[in-house]
Amino acid sequence: MARRRNANEDEIKLVQEDSDREESPETNSGIRITVSDVDEDSSGSSTTGTPSRIEEEYHVTPLHLTIRQKLCSRKYKRRCWWLTVAILGTLCILAVSVPLGLWSSRPKEQCRDFEDAPAEEYEEYPFLYFAESGQLDFCQRGETKLEATLGINHDYVARQKVDYYLYSSEAILNITRKDVNCLRIEWDGISTEGTPLKDCYKLGDANWYGAYELYNQQWTFNESFGESMDMNPFLPHDYLSDNNRNAFGPVLHPLWLTSTGVGILVDKDVELHVTIDNEYDTRDDYRRELCIQALPFEVECNPRSSSKIPLHYTLCIFDTIAETAQNFLENYIQHPTGTPSPEVFREPIWSTWAEYKTEIDESKLEDFYKSIRDHNFPISQLEIDDGYSAEYGDLSFDDNKFPNGLNDLASQVNLTAWVHPFVNIPATDFSKALGGHYFLPGYAGHSVSLVRWWHDYGAVINYVDAATADWQWNRLETFRTQYGLVSFKFDAGEVTYLPKCVYIENVTHPVMFAEAYARFVGALSDSVSSRAEVRVGYFTQDLPIFVRMLDRNSTWELSYHGLQSVVTAALSFGIAGYSFVLPDMIGGNDSPDSRLFMRWVQLNAFLPVMQFSVVPWRYNDDEVVDCAWRMVELHGRLHDEVFESLTNESIEHGYPIIRPIWWLVSTNDNVPPGDPVFTINDQFLIGENIMAAPILTERTDRLVYFPPGTSWLAEMPAIYNDGTQFEGGATHNFTVPLTDTLYFRRSQSLVPPSPVP
Repeated sequence: MARRRNANEDEIKLVQEDSDREESPETNSGIRITVSDVDEDSSGSSTTGTPSRIEEEYHVTPLHLTIRQKLCSRKYKRRCWWLTVAILGTLCILAVSVPLGLWSSRPKEQCRDFEDAPAEEYEEYPFLYFAESGQLDFCQRGETKLEATLGINHDYVARQKVDYYLYSSEAILNITRKDVNCLRIEWDGISTEGTPLKDCYKLGDANWYGAYELYNQQWTFNESFGESMDMNPFLPHDYLSDNNRNAFGPVLHPLWLTSTGVGILVDKDVELHVTIDNEYDTRDDYRRELCIQALPFEVECNPRSSSKIPLHYTLCIFDTIAETAQNFLENYIQHPTGTPSPEVFREPIWSTWAEYKTEIDESKLEDFYKSIRDHNFPISQLEIDDGYSAEYGDLSFDDNKFPNGLNDLASQVNLTAWVHPFVNIPATDFSKALGGHYFLPGYAGHSVSLVRWWHDYGAVINYVDAATADWQWNRLETFRTQYGLVSFKFDAGEVTYLPKCVYIENVTHPVMFAEAYARFVGALSDSVSSRAEVRVGYFTQDLPIFVRMLDRNSTWELSYHGLQSVVTAALSFGIAGYSFVLPDMIGGNDSPDSRLFMRWVQLNAFLPVMQFSVVPWRYNDDEVVDCAWRMVELHGRLHDEVFESLTNESIEHGYPIIRPIWWLVSTNDNVPPGDPVFTINDQFLIGENIMAAPILTERTDRLVYFPPGTSWLAEMPAIYNDGTQFEGGATHNFTVPLTDTLYFRRSQSLVPPSPVP
């Protein structure tokens, strides 16, 4: 909802900021204000001899006063008053016409005012803010690159000082220029009562990208939620268990990018809610907007120290989306402090889940390991999934299922075990944990809260509490050494499984639990954490651990969380700063047919980690086994060539291993806004020199778009590996047999890249 702009509104062009300056004629050269009011004396005549305060302070030339002074001589005094009435009448018509949209193009015209301005006079990326309407326009070389309406539902009251604006309910907006490319938007004093304040950004014709996991994991944000989305808390959810398909997923970062080079990053401690609104306004008739709000989470439950909350975020614009993404990743998002196990990168993980579900036992585990070895597949680690313990929450193997323990097998292969934050009531350690206050507390004086998870009801271990974390660390270490395990798969951790209306000491934001859970894993010994995996992430990009995608369905379709969504999720993880992405199990969580399985293993060959659970020999087809074996071999070669060096680049710059193809777009390429490079969701880059284009449908052919600015050579299949160069900016059709895959190398990168120093 865009507020109407009053005809007498101060029109403010902010082109530079100095937060320490005083409001004086000498220090306001960076602000231009056009004021349409007229100072008059008590007799009704204009005071033309002395400049008004506004004229003097801001060096405004009141042209309408000058005209009247020249025409209103005594000789023509009667005619002069008629002329004055006519002028005032015209001004009144203009005042009425503003809300009707007759000035609707004015902001864009003002952005164009900056097109030919000398660099020393204006910043490269000026912005325009109209305080009464809340209209913000971000300009780039004379064009409006972003349109927004700030402070919706709150009325403008006054301008307190330079760059500070007071709105109703005592909400104060401060807009400052952080640097030549970025602004800081800071709302303070937002009331938790009444109509919430929100800032809305018009999606327009640009493609938008969100840095988070979704069920309908479309690559462009514009397509993920349909025409609109109700207010949604920006928190990590298990959208598979709570059946909320529009909820944000377990891995997320409050960052949005646009194909026009704009980026929005919300501060960590903001109680953020997100909506997509469809609104009508005087400028466009129809506008679809991304709206962000600061609203208290469960305010009716949790005690609050203040009834005021902030909404702070950074807004940047660069020439290309690649520059914008690189700026946020390098300067605003934490970089990994190290890398996980190189062995897990290079050789696949094998999980018991798809083959055995919860029916795993000692004999089946040994058969599983033997079958992998009999087919000559490498193993980085063998993961014992759900069903090994007698009760959920016990950190021990059920003696009835594993009478001889694991020690013999542990001496032959790296073993990991599935763990989670829940302890069900029948578990051995439930009473001990209850007595030690190691669970999240209960409501209204109760000692514990039970939450429903996918295996009945359980209490939740309080990873936020330091004493509890120490207790759990000792339990895990005892479990690990007793059975010869090397590490763990940490499941869950989302706010979906937090008890409602419970006050957790030192937790001011629900996502702090997910962050504490991930950081607990990162704080384990290097030998354990380097092989561990989590499935939650919020401002934890610095942890050198694997971050897993949520379970995938065994289907092709992107919108049903199938094979195609693996690519879009990996790309979204990357722009969120999570480089060490662990795709879900090859083939998904169910029983894929052989065609889907083969295409899935071909895709995962290009991703940082491969994880099998459905075994290739399940299909009794040598062609399937041979395809899987060749893809594992390809993955190992890619690791040796590029993955290892790219992990170092992630540490130094924060850049992801898996990158969108628009990563290569530069200013010199002159790529138009509608270029396919911004919407393609089934191709991706490994670094900058390898482009994967696997088949992700039931067809055996596909179109491949080559990013502009460079040429490419086909590596696989062999029929295309004949030295033919494919020029950037063109699209070609390729036929790829079911047993093969498709990828390319930049023609100038025939020599494998050297590691980043």
